[in-house]
Amino acid sequence: IIYREKRKNIKSVYTDISDILITKVLLGTMGCLPAYDEYFKKGVSNCNITTQQLSKTSIKGLLNYYEKNKYELEIVRNTISQERQIEYPQMKIIDMAFWQLGFDNK
Repeated sequence: IIYREKRKNIKSVYTDISDILITKVLLGTMGCLPAYDEYFKKGVSNCNITTQQLSKTSIKGLLNYYEKNKYELEIVRNTISQERQIEYPQMKIIDMAFWQLGFDNK
């Protein structure tokens, strides 16, 4: 959202960048958002967790979901982090879980 506002001020930019690309970059670099790709959105939709659109409402829905299921999700996060010897951010766990659900229900 902030990124789009910044891009509007650049006169040489003629194409819009998709939410998928923006969220994949943010997930890969900062781990602060899941990647809003096809399978993630299907997984979120199938479970009625939040909206499929990248928005404050959607992000709040994901945060609420994580908080409600924190105990179980932290067990998964810690297990994966120990096995792979890398600390996985909470939103990476959300991304992986809903992507898999979306993929399995394609």
